[in-house]
Amino acid sequence: PPKQKLVYDWSRELPFLAQAMVLAGDELFVAGPPRILDENEAWKHIMANQYREKFREQQRLLDGSKGSTLWAVGASSGRKLGSRHLQALPVFDGMAAAYGGLYVALQDGRVVCLKD
Repeated sequence: PPKQKLVYDWSRELPFLAQAMVLAGDELFVAGPPRILDENEAWKHIMANQYREKFREQQRLLDGSKGSTLWAVGASSGRKLGSRHLQALPVFDGMAAAYGGLYVALQDGRVVCLKD
């Protein structure tokens, strides 16, 4: 069968690695640790000395050393609507939206509720 082409309205690079995501109305919430490496470029040079420290630092960020970032994005436009820093990493796929609140399960054992 012929391959189908993926069609989408927008795409966006994030300065963090998405670990949790939830859609609430026309807002998409995405959270994760900072991203300091371009994965495709880094794998081309995995043995190069200049990338070794970046790999180590990225691992520290994946371990939660600097918490995480939460963005609200317009689901139909891809436009960033707001952001906030979270002191811990989100649990993988650990967000839910209900009753006007955004609930985020964090890897440090807390669950936070964010509301307007």
